[in-house]
Amino acid sequence: MVPTVRGPIRINATATTVYVTVPCNTMATLCIAAPAEVTKRVVARYELDGHAIAAESLRVDGAHACVATVGCGVAGAPRKLACVDDTVSQNANSKTV
Repeated sequence: MVPTVRGPIRINATATTVYVTVPCNTMATLCIAAPAEVTKRVVARYELDGHAIAAESLRVDGAHACVATVGCGVAGAPRKLACVDDTVSQNANSKTV
């Protein structure tokens, strides 16, 4: 727990997911460990609250992937940042997220 003027920031993390309770009227930058190795057939994909994060909203800094300006969740619910390994099909026509 990290105390702030607006209330505590609560953090619960696993190897691939970070749950953070951000007080309302506060913004946070959430970071998660980036995969050590990514093969040609697997692309690291990141989601915030179950929704894909666009590449321009994600900053990879060394061994971490971060998304900035994350506010409080609906009714104070924790925000969930997750790394999802996604197999890329050879004939798929998709953008990197």
